[in-house]
Amino acid sequence: MFLNTLRNKALFFTIISITFLIAQVVMLRSEARHVIAQVEHLEQKRIPQLNKAHDMQVAVIQVQQWLTDISATRAQDGLNDGFEVAEENAQIFRQRLNEMLQLDEEHVTSYRELLPVFEAYYATGKRVAQGYIDGGPSQGNLLMAEFDEAASAIYGRIGELMTRQDEATQAALTVAVQKAKQSQYTSMLFSLLLALLILVLLGGLRSFVLKPINAMYRLVEDLGNGEGDLSQRLPESRKDEIGDLARSFNHFLAKTDQAVANVMRTVVRLIPMANELSQTSEEAKGRTLKQSEQSQKVHRGMLATQEASQSVSCAVERIAAASDQGYNRVANGLTVVQESTAHMEQLVEQVSGAEETIKRLQESSDRIEGVIDVIGTIAEQTNLLALNAAIEAARAGEAGRGFAVVADEVRSLAGKTHDSTLEVQTMVEAIRNGTASVVSVMRQSVEAAKDSKALVEASSTRLEEINESIVHIRHCSEEILSAVQTQNTNFTEVSDNIGVMNERFKEALASGQQTFSLADDLNTMSNQLQEVMGSFKVTDNVKAH
Repeated sequence: MFLNTLRNKALFFTIISITFLIAQVVMLRSEARHVIAQVEHLEQKRIPQLNKAHDMQVAVIQVQQWLTDISATRAQDGLNDGFEVAEENAQIFRQRLNEMLQLDEEHVTSYRELLPVFEAYYATGKRVAQGYIDGGPSQGNLLMAEFDEAASAIYGRIGELMTRQDEATQAALTVAVQKAKQSQYTSMLFSLLLALLILVLLGGLRSFVLKPINAMYRLVEDLGNGEGDLSQRLPESRKDEIGDLARSFNHFLAKTDQAVANVMRTVVRLIPMANELSQTSEEAKGRTLKQSEQSQKVHRGMLATQEASQSVSCAVERIAAASDQGYNRVANGLTVVQESTAHMEQLVEQVSGAEETIKRLQESSDRIEGVIDVIGTIAEQTNLLALNAAIEAARAGEAGRGFAVVADEVRSLAGKTHDSTLEVQTMVEAIRNGTASVVSVMRQSVEAAKDSKALVEASSTRLEEINESIVHIRHCSEEILSAVQTQNTNFTEVSDNIGVMNERFKEALASGQQTFSLADDLNTMSNQLQEVMGSFKVTDNVKAH
């Protein structure tokens, strides 16, 4: 059930209270809006309309008053401002009428019909006044009946306007008062409902909270001031927090009851145990003497073992020093091998570059040989041309003698060129042969350099493996040395502990004498504790035997 717990009940009443408050606020706000709307309607529309209607009524009266005054004085002795003041009031009437047309759109037709009535009234009044001024009473009295009729018409219309505005204003005031009274009644109703709700809440608080708590207080007070009866229990029938509290308190009583029962059982067992304690202490004294003798023997053995461990520590330190030297030497060798590897890589690169250069040289030699062949061919053709020229010169006789000399020179030059070409070709051939030999040697050098590099890298790998082995040996030596040092420290601590243990054995022998007196004191306190526990009543009746 939702209302089984105090929390849910409080939540329920809180929700209802908040709901009432919210409803009251909403209703009051709604009523206040209506009242404010009516007041604003009065303030912004009805009251301004009423004031303007009153101004119109006053303006009509003032027009009649000033026109009557100037009619009586006939504008003599300086009393000639009646027309001007009457015109001012007529303008006030027209202005207020225009304002009423904007404010009261519901009666626009009535206001528009009022304007010609006023204009007729005003025009008639001015004619009457002018008649009195021009012709005296005899002429003015002739127009007075018409003016009275016009005045009666305008006053009737103004009276209707004032009556309508008064009724509208009164109606708006009545509505505002009714809304205010309705808001007051609503507020009073919600206040009464809230007061009733508070009374219900207080009654529920008294019935569901205070009454059970008072009952629980009386039970707890009786439990505390009674004879220590731990078997009493609080009622657990409730399903709310009070019931949970009762169940928790009963659980506490049950645990206390069980604890007291356990203490009583412990007291029952404690008495014979105190008697056994004195006997056990005597036996412990003899065992302590034997343990003291055995600890001394162990101490002597530990000293001998510690000396042997120190010898092992020295040997391990020498191994560690030797491994450090080996590590340094291998590291130096590894550095040299790495440098050799770098040099071999440079050598391979240089030899490979030289091989490429020689190949380019051989290619150049091939191109030179081709050029020489071309030159030789040209020289042979030149020789043939020179021979043909000599033959033609011989046929020409004396006329071709000069040309024959030139042909001989050309043929001689072609022969020399051919001989030089053969010589250069021989030299190029020798260069080609030498270049081929050098290329072969370079290739062998590259292969040898690569093999040397591979051997150096293999040596570097082996040195690294040796270096790792030496590092492993050094780490193992350090671990052995650390273990031996730890063992020596432990041996020292054990030896010291054995010495301390011997001192404790002596102290135990001294304290054993006190155990007998403590056993007697324990018996006495056990009896006293049994008497105290006997004052409690528990569910499990335990008695000392």
